[in-house]
Amino acid sequence: MNCLTVTIKYIVVFFNFLCVVFGIVIVVLSTLLMKELGAAIKPICISLIVFGSVILCISFVGCCGALTESLFCIWTYVICLLVVLVCNVINIIYIKKADSTEHARHDVNLAWQHMKEGSDVIMHIFQTTMECCGKINYNDYTNAGMLIPISCYRGYSMMPTDLYQTGCLAELTDSYNTTYKHMYIGSVVIFTIEAVSLAFAVALGVIYQLDY
Repeated sequence: MNCLTVTIKYIVVFFNFLCVVFGIVIVVLSTLLMKELGAAIKPICISLIVFGSVILCISFVGCCGALTESLFCIWTYVICLLVVLVCNVINIIYIKKADSTEHARHDVNLAWQHMKEGSDVIMHIFQTTMECCGKINYNDYTNAGMLIPISCYRGYSMMPTDLYQTGCLAELTDSYNTTYKHMYIGSVVIFTIEAVSLAFAVALGVIYQLDY
């Protein structure tokens, strides 16, 4: 095995290691986001969890193929990675086109409706974690004939000076904007790593094929 082949072999292993790391990060962060944020963003989080898990499995096959010089593993890896790249492109387009304002409005309206029906858990979570009150502001409660809940106050103090002035719609929209931006950047980075890994894997597969 010449120097070029060895170099390509370990480049493939290195990029697959990066894919494993990013795959784990994607799964962990998406799981945490799915628990903390609203229902509208859950489909994207679920798709990213599946995507990250698939990357882990494929990267393992790629490493095995490169290290054992297995043609079957290498070409299986190449085919699977092509499919993942296509799925990643679709995911990137979906995230890029995602309307954070509409998603935030959907989740806040749903939480507000539950609040009016007596199930106030989601709204309280929004108000406590994002330091906001009501949909637009705290006047939403008085206009609806409801008392302003304790979760609208900093430190649950019930002091007028500690009342959150910003509504949850604005805060959740900002949160979704930031989340989608990070998802987009992460997906593009993963796509770049996968594309480079695919190119070297194809080169390695061709070299192994010629050697046989």
